[in-house]
Amino acid sequence: MLALVVMMLGAFWLGTERGARAGGEGGGAVETVVVGRGETLWEIASRLRPRDDPRRVVGEIGELNGLRGSIVQPGQRLRVPRS
Repeated sequence: MLALVVMMLGAFWLGTERGARAGGEGGGAVETVVVGRGETLWEIASRLRPRDDPRRVVGEIGELNGLRGSIVQPGQRLRVPRS
């Protein structure tokens, strides 16, 4: 039981450390975009980083914004990684 708790805490610590670095790398490696009417995360990712795999960019956007799903609303402000 104790080993399980230690493993879970270790995984949590590694996850939060990675997330903290992702937002702070490059001294301003993030910008803000406003979701347009009918726009999806996939479209935003493809527009901002057309040469990258949209799945990866969508994941980065989700992580930066603490999104639990892929649904966004018009007018919503999202932090996105710069290319």
